[in-house]
Amino acid sequence: MLATSYDTISPNKQGAPVTNSRRDKDDVPVERRSPRILLAEDDLEMRRFLAAALRIDGYDVTEAASGVEVLDRIGPYLYDGMKFDLDLIISDIRMPGVDGLEILAGLNRCEGAPPVILITAFGDRQTHADAERFGAVELLDKPFDINDLRAVLRRVAPPRSN
Repeated sequence: MLATSYDTISPNKQGAPVTNSRRDKDDVPVERRSPRILLAEDDLEMRRFLAAALRIDGYDVTEAASGVEVLDRIGPYLYDGMKFDLDLIISDIRMPGVDGLEILAGLNRCEGAPPVILITAFGDRQTHADAERFGAVELLDKPFDINDLRAVLRRVAPPRSN
């Protein structure tokens, strides 16, 4: 999880911005970055809307239009043992190929996997129970208020402060 307090950017003597980095335990500067989110949504308009809102809020967003694209993106972490560089995955449940619950179930067995927020227009009791059983941080039923998603994001992956 990322730290929640961040230093600011200040100008140096030449007027160029300088990042005031946090230092690790060995007093080495640690670069700050925006939380990285993988957003999987097959509806183009919804994906564009959510991605734009998240970017405005300070997140680094990678978009995927299907579950297969998600697997392409996370495959090296699942199969090659790489450490995840994602802070969060937001996924629609019903998508072509591989659905969000299948992605969540696979990630549930992977050490160091990022938390997952699921979104769906088909949120019946069984879907909610499955999402909880597989470890979803939250399941939001469409249509949802963007501020409800923002509240979950602030809790799970706070945006970088300027």
